[in-house]
Formats: sequence, C-alpha cells, structure tokens
Amino acid sequence: MTDLEIRTKLLLSLQRALLGAVSPALREVSCGWQAKQITLRFVYDGEISEADFDAAHIVGAEVVIPPVNKGLQK
Repeated sequence: MTDLEIRTKLLLSLQRALLGAVSPALREVSCGWQAKQITLRFVYDGEISEADFDAAHIVGAEVVIPPVNKGLQK
C-alpha cells in the first residue's frame, strides 16, 4: 500500500470516528503514522472534560478498529 493510500484511509477513518464526538471545546485533531503506529493529537480549549477525554479514547479505538456496520447483508 502506498503512503497516499494509507493517508487516505487514515483520514477517512478519523473523519468517520469523529462523527458525534466533537464538542465545542475541541479545537484541533491531527494524525500521523510511522510503520505500524498511528498517532492522534487532540487539542481542547481549556481543561479537558471527562466526557471529552472519553470521546477521544473512543475515537482512537474506532480509528484502529472500525465499528461493524449493523444491518448490512452480504
């Protein structure tokens, strides 16, 4: 897989994972990768709330392991 393909898949996965997870305090999300390691960086305005902290963890998990689409048939 080329770097462009990896970048595209990572950005699309991150965008999908962020749906419903963005609070008014979130200012920036950036991502990168090296070999088999993905790095996500979240920037918040002020101190991070517990809800925002939890949302960031869920986003990270969904980027690495996308959720299963329920209701889809083969």
